[in-house]
Amino acid sequence: MSEFIKTSLEHVLYDPISGSRPKGGVNNEGEIPSLGGENVTMQGGLNLTAVKKITSDFFNSMSRGHLKNLDVLINKDGANTGKSTIYRKSPFLNAAVNEHLFILRGKDGKIDQEYLHYLLQFSSIRAIIEKKITGSAQPGLNSSFVKNFPIELAPLPEQKKIASILTSVDEVIETTQKQIDKLQDLKKATMNELLTQGIGHTEFKDSELGRIPKSWEVKKVGDLAQITKLAGFEYTSHFDYSIGGDIIALRALNLTNGQLDLTNVQTIPTSVSDKLPRSKLFKGDILITYVGVNIGELGHIDENDRYHLAPNIGKISFHRGLIDTNFMFQQLLSERVQNSIKNLTGVTSQPSLNMGNIRQIPVLLTKKSEQKKIREILQSIDARIEVKNHKLAQTQALKKSLMQDLLTGKVRVQVN
Repeated sequence: MSEFIKTSLEHVLYDPISGSRPKGGVNNEGEIPSLGGENVTMQGGLNLTAVKKITSDFFNSMSRGHLKNLDVLINKDGANTGKSTIYRKSPFLNAAVNEHLFILRGKDGKIDQEYLHYLLQFSSIRAIIEKKITGSAQPGLNSSFVKNFPIELAPLPEQKKIASILTSVDEVIETTQKQIDKLQDLKKATMNELLTQGIGHTEFKDSELGRIPKSWEVKKVGDLAQITKLAGFEYTSHFDYSIGGDIIALRALNLTNGQLDLTNVQTIPTSVSDKLPRSKLFKGDILITYVGVNIGELGHIDENDRYHLAPNIGKISFHRGLIDTNFMFQQLLSERVQNSIKNLTGVTSQPSLNMGNIRQIPVLLTKKSEQKKIREILQSIDARIEVKNHKLAQTQALKKSLMQDLLTGKVRVQVN
C-alpha cells in the first residue's frame, strides 16, 4: 500500500478564486444566487435558506467566481475567517460567490474535492489556517495562504474511499438534524396550541398574551415566585474558582437553547455554597440570563446540591404548591413569553433585565392538574428530541474519530 505523501496545498490546488458583487451590493431581485460567508456554517455545512442574488447580466459579466459542483469554499475575511464547506447537491442551475469567499479547486489527479473538504475541517489543518489569518481590525486570508501549507495526502484512490466514508457519516448527521428540526417545529406548534386553547376548553377570551381559555389568568412572575441573583459582594468575597469544588457555578454561557451546557464550567466548594443559601440552586428552580447578547436564555434545575448561581443569571423559584415548575419553564420558553421578555429588555449597547423586569414577565396560570397535563405532552416531545440529539452527538463523535484515524493514515482503508 502506497504511503501518504508530504506536500503543500499550493502544489495540489489551483490559485484560489474569489468572486464579486455589483456596485451598490446585492438584493433579492436578481435571478442568480450569490453566496457569501453567511452561507457557510461553523460546522462545515452550506446554509441556503437565505441567499442573496445577482442579475443574469452581472453573472455573465463575471470573469471569476462561477460555482461548479464539488467546489470547496472558504471564508476569506470577517469574524468567521477560515470556515469552509463544499458546494454539492445544489438546487441551483447557476450560482456564484461574492468577494468574501475563495473557491478552492484541486488539480486533476492530485486531490479529490470531497477529500479536500474534509481535510480543511480537520483540527490540525484548521490550526494552520488560523495561523495564516492576518490583520486585527479586519482579519482575513489572502490568496497566498495555500503557500507553505504542509499537508499529508493519501493516494488518490484512498482519498476517494475516505471521502466516501465520511460523506456517508455526514448524511446520517444531516438526516438526524432534519428530524430534530421537525420535532422542534412540532413542539413549537403544539406549545402554541396548548397555550392558546388549553385542554378541553370551549370558552375563550383575549389577554395581553393573546387568546386564552376563559378560566385562565394572566399573572406576573413576581406574583408567583421569588426572584433573586448572586450579589456582587457575595461573588467578590466568597468565589475563588482557582480553589474548585463539587458545586458547579452556573454562568450565562452555561445556558443554551433551554438546556444546561456543562462543557465549560467553574466550580466552588460545597462549604461556600452552603454559606450563601439565597443564591443556592434547588430542584425546580428556573434560571434566566439578565445581561448580554444571550439575554433571556433559560435553564431548569433538576437536582439538589449540585449547582449555584454565578453572576449574570437570575433565579426564579415558583411556589411549588400552586405551580408545576416544568409547565412554567415550558411556558417561559414559548415565543409569546420570549417576546414579552424582549419588550422588557433595556434598549442599550448592553441589553439587560433587572430583577424588577423579571418580576413583570407575564405568564399564564391554570389549575395545577391542567399544568401537569400540558407539561407531560411537551415533555414527551422533548424526550424524542433528546433521543435524536444523543444520536447526533454520537454520530458527530464518530466522524471526529474517523477523521483522526483516516486523514492521518493511522488507519488505512482498502481500495478495491
